[in-house]
Amino acid sequence: MNFEIKNLSVDADFDGKRYNILNDINIKLSEGKTISLVGESGSGKTTLVLSVLMLLNKNLRITSGSIVFNDKNIVDMSDDELRDLRGKDISIVFQEPLTALNPVIDIETQMTEVLTHHHIALENEAKRRAAEMIESVNIPRSKIKLYPHNFSGGQRQRILIAMSLITNPKILIADEPTTALDVITQIEILNLIKKFKEEKNLSVILITHNLAVVSAYSDYVYVMYLGEIMEAGRTINIIKNPKHPYTKALLESIVKIEKTERLKSIKGTTPSIFEIKDGCRFMTRCDYATEKCSNKPPVKQTEDGYYRCWNL
Repeated sequence: MNFEIKNLSVDADFDGKRYNILNDINIKLSEGKTISLVGESGSGKTTLVLSVLMLLNKNLRITSGSIVFNDKNIVDMSDDELRDLRGKDISIVFQEPLTALNPVIDIETQMTEVLTHHHIALENEAKRRAAEMIESVNIPRSKIKLYPHNFSGGQRQRILIAMSLITNPKILIADEPTTALDVITQIEILNLIKKFKEEKNLSVILITHNLAVVSAYSDYVYVMYLGEIMEAGRTINIIKNPKHPYTKALLESIVKIEKTERLKSIKGTTPSIFEIKDGCRFMTRCDYATEKCSNKPPVKQTEDGYYRCWNL
């Protein structure tokens, strides 16, 4: 399995004007590995993974770059090829299970439909595999004919994971899979994804704003801000020796037991796409910003990645 995003840019059309959403994104994912996309809300993480599945809103368009999966460019695929790819080779777990699941269709039907749609199994075999899969996420098979509203938030998230993995995909995209869950349930969901990754040699793209989660479950990290990758590197190096001011600021905002001083927040708020200026996109919130930051920052190489900054 090979997967690589090369020089990907996405623009949005609003009122006859074009605005950049993603700028020159480069990402690599190896078989059996987990990469994380980290950043605040509005950094472009979800837009990026929706680009991977070609599920962008009609006013968004890929203007340059490629998304290569097993030597095929997803950007150039036909509608039939994309339908075959989604849910079969690349699956996604959305952050809101109650809206991702159909409220008027029972869980068994929703799970078996994935297998029959992709011609992986006939109805009886699909039901058997669905029952086995729901048990593998610690939900009794006796509950498979129930509806989404009969389950708790954590159970619905586990059901979504079961549905996304029932076709044995090569890549699993987990888009904020622990949103609105309590801490114990968050750990259970993340451990479940980790278990399947190890058992099935699965490749995972984990989207989160929580660097504490990243440190425990990810091999490689891409830190995003306002549609650009600010820093990339192996997880242990990003956590222990961050280079970019934005990465440092994210780490300083993590709650730690041994911390006694006041938590440090990042000044200001993330600008909208209508306010993006030339130069470094983090410039308006950066403590190290100088006049030269109004120009495009250089890419500086590290031991196993890179960062974009003038001053560090």
